[in-house]
Amino acid sequence: MAPTDGRENPMKFFRELNAFRDWLMLNPLTTSGVALWYTLMSVNNMAGWSEWFTVPNSTLQQLAKISKQGLADARNELKLKGLIDYKPGNRKQAGSYKMISLVKSFDQSDDQTLDQTLDQTLDQTLDQTADQHLTINRHRKDINKNNNSSRRKQVYDKDSVPYRAASYLLAKIKENKPDFKEPDLQKWADDMRKLMEIDKRDAHEVAKVIDWVSQDDFWSTVILSPANLRKKWDQITLRIMKSHPVKKIVAGGEDVAINVQHHGYDSREDQPYPSITGGKVGRLNRKSVSMP
Repeated sequence: MAPTDGRENPMKFFRELNAFRDWLMLNPLTTSGVALWYTLMSVNNMAGWSEWFTVPNSTLQQLAKISKQGLADARNELKLKGLIDYKPGNRKQAGSYKMISLVKSFDQSDDQTLDQTLDQTLDQTLDQTADQHLTINRHRKDINKNNNSSRRKQVYDKDSVPYRAASYLLAKIKENKPDFKEPDLQKWADDMRKLMEIDKRDAHEVAKVIDWVSQDDFWSTVILSPANLRKKWDQITLRIMKSHPVKKIVAGGEDVAINVQHHGYDSREDQPYPSITGGKVGRLNRKSVSMP
């Protein structure tokens, strides 16, 4: 079909736009499909309203603001809806498109008025499509930025309680196994922080449990990382309590039960072990920390 007289193109374009809006009220279409239809209609109008016209995929992607896969999906959708016809091209020739008219006839009108209306309609449509894609892209960037920030690893100072606790466990393990492979102490420190902050274990209590574990024939072969210590904590402390029963003394003729040991280790005043505590978990004052 030969191109029609250029004077009728604005009117035909305007009528097709109105018909397409009416069609959308009763027929669902994706945002990419809408953007591609407007783009193809605009290209066809510039091409002189040919029955078949060719346009490269890259041009359509740029004008419609859609990806390569998005173009393929939108094109298939428009074809299935009966809005366009399409003939694939090859390496040397771009694909060919045919717009299926949504109106049967149209009237002529003033070219200048139609041009102004057409420009406003097309500009608004393209601006809205571009704004939607920019908003989506900005939202994705914000999500990726937040995810990257949340995934950023915390670095522990060597004088922090978690790091000192991790180093203390490593030292105790090496007492039983000198050739123990050097671990990632930053990861160990993070597991120790979880044990103290999330599981609410006192740093002093953690040190005493580490001491007990290192002297036990069975548990010293099992607890070889802070992660294992967290996992087996309840089993270990239960075993400690069973191995140190409550002692009784007689006061005033009555039996009074006094637990002289807490979880199997002495009170803090009498404990013979140096402390790994001395400040807040994660960042401590160097002067307040004594190394185990």
